[in-house]
Amino acid sequence: MEARLGHRRDPRLPTVHLWAGLRLVIVCVLAAVAPVAPTVVQGRHVWIALLLVVPSAWRRLGWPDLLAVALAVWASAAAISVTWVPASADALWAYWGMCTLFVAARQAVANASHLALVGCAYLGGCVWAAVEVISSARGVDPTVDPALIRVGVGAVNPNYTAYSLATGAAVAVAVALAGGLSRRLRLAVLAVIPLLAYAVLWNGTRGALMALVLIGGYLLAAWAAPRVAWTTVAVAAPALLIAIPFGVYGDSRLLWLQEFFARKDDSMSGRLDLWALARQLWEGHIWTGIGPGMFPTVTGIGAHSVPLTIAVELGLVGLALFAALGAAVLIGPAGSGKVGKCLAGVLIVAWLPILLSGHWELSPAGWLAAALWSRLSPGTWRWTARGTSLLPRSGQVAGRHRADEDPSHGMSSPGPSFVVR
Repeated sequence: MEARLGHRRDPRLPTVHLWAGLRLVIVCVLAAVAPVAPTVVQGRHVWIALLLVVPSAWRRLGWPDLLAVALAVWASAAAISVTWVPASADALWAYWGMCTLFVAARQAVANASHLALVGCAYLGGCVWAAVEVISSARGVDPTVDPALIRVGVGAVNPNYTAYSLATGAAVAVAVALAGGLSRRLRLAVLAVIPLLAYAVLWNGTRGALMALVLIGGYLLAAWAAPRVAWTTVAVAAPALLIAIPFGVYGDSRLLWLQEFFARKDDSMSGRLDLWALARQLWEGHIWTGIGPGMFPTVTGIGAHSVPLTIAVELGLVGLALFAALGAAVLIGPAGSGKVGKCLAGVLIVAWLPILLSGHWELSPAGWLAAALWSRLSPGTWRWTARGTSLLPRSGQVAGRHRADEDPSHGMSSPGPSFVVR
């Protein structure tokens, strides 16, 4: 019998499966569109496409995925009595859509290169939005009071645009530090941040401006005293997310923040009144809430506070699931050494003013960024002279680290690095 000659595949080369590649392409496209046209990403036809590629990854679900699904399930349960209300039905679709997007994005990012691809796609959308904002700002009547100028992208809410750009600054830092790019590309990614900051300045959203300032301040603090910086953020952020939305700190004490901005009034653009009303509604529906999307049907506008919105619409159970999901997203990078804690802190300080004063709970840009951060963990990719090596190190098979064959646990190479576990 004649022996057949076979070709053995180099085990160092990554395996690309059809579904995984398709999922990565779709997630990159959605990441690029999210900062510019969120309604397109929130469209129901998009979730049909995502559902076609997600099932192949259900067997690899982690705690963040399960918590996202649990949040969507609880939103469905809380909406049982109000599903006939169009606003509630739309919010329910949005919860399931964000859950699907989150799971698909997490499964698409399998290594540092994938993270860089999705991150750069998102930054491309941010650059597009920033250019649109700056171009629109040039056409504003010069006689208009600068404090009244709010520039966005088309019909997109200016706050959403600003929050997406501020998140883009955090994504740029993560892509630059997490590897997958050469040194020149990392510098190019960081060079995008000034453009995003300039666009946010023209946009005029105070929460996004505060986010950019906090990102810069935290990076300086993390460079000077990383342990103190992380401990301060890890303790102060949860405390503020409880004390401010639920009135423990005192709403009137927040008015001093307006001294740094041109727009000033006695209610922070109506937020203090909305927060008081949201607390009253929540007291009557503490555990289950009034139903997803129902608060705007009562007031005509959202609560402008993510913790309060979740609490009043999904109750204490929904708020606990949302908080657990946030913790699950950050636990990976927070346990990954100095660089990991730095990246976790960057996302926390970037989102702190957004969560406290805006709407971000059903944001495609926010859920995509959360998926990227949830994939940062102690890694097996190493720095080289030209950047991050995409080939597995010795003792690794198909991109996975074998701790039993490497006593250094993949952390012996110089410089920080991350990869999905």
